[in-house]
Amino acid sequence: MKRCGLSIGMLIVALVQASPGQIEVGCRLAASRLLLFEPIRATVRLANNTGHPLHFGGDNSTARLGFTIEQAPGVPVFPTDRRLWDGPFTLAPGEERELTVNLLSTYQIRSTGPYTIQARAEWGEKAFLSQKVFLDVMPGLDVARLAVGLPGAAQDTRVFSLKTLTRDRTELLFLRVDDENSGQCLGVFDLGRIVRQFKPLIQSDGKGHVHVLHQSSPWKFTHTEMNPDGIPVNSADFSAYSTEVRFEKTPDGQLLVRGIQKPADATLFQPPPPQMPTPAKGKKRR
Repeated sequence: MKRCGLSIGMLIVALVQASPGQIEVGCRLAASRLLLFEPIRATVRLANNTGHPLHFGGDNSTARLGFTIEQAPGVPVFPTDRRLWDGPFTLAPGEERELTVNLLSTYQIRSTGPYTIQARAEWGEKAFLSQKVFLDVMPGLDVARLAVGLPGAAQDTRVFSLKTLTRDRTELLFLRVDDENSGQCLGVFDLGRIVRQFKPLIQSDGKGHVHVLHQSSPWKFTHTEMNPDGIPVNSADFSAYSTEVRFEKTPDGQLLVRGIQKPADATLFQPPPPQMPTPAKGKKRR
């Protein structure tokens, strides 16, 4: 059985009500609007009303779990060769269970556009589908781009791209990592909220690590460090004490951030409380 990579979800809920002798199948997405190659996290809910144990995966499998995904009506999205979950499991009669999945690694969702998704459980000759959930895969808005040669491998280059996407009325900053030679996207990473008062900075250090500095709230800057493969190394929040926030490279290749500092009080990162109007004093009108 082809499986589909697992992770968490929330947001769009779909559930098919089942009578005794059936399998209830539900599906919800962590987000209905995602950047291209961002992890697509979904949660599948299964309820066994068959009166029989259901064995998913393994040599004694009696049931199967997968997804029906279409990019347009009648245009199916096919699975990859990645597993749906790490090992077989059994759903006892009357038992309910939720599984989290990453559809990006297990289905060929490789282009922008709208998608419809249904979770699908099969038992014998019967198939049970969740209601449809809807996903919009977006290209995002390009902010900055940096090509970095890998240390010790002069022919290999990583391309780091900063992109923004608005989701749930919040503008988010993402870092996308591509291998220039193969054209393969190595990952897309959510760096959090961005405030447009300061243009994000991106620069590499002597180790080939990439550093991103962006304003994540009116009171906060976030510094993120990634290795050449796009794996996060460090992330820290700072407050600014200068209007000239910048990167500065030392002679030995280290990258320093100037104009920011660790706040003495973490509450500095919180917005000030709203000011309550002071009641006017004076004589009452008659």
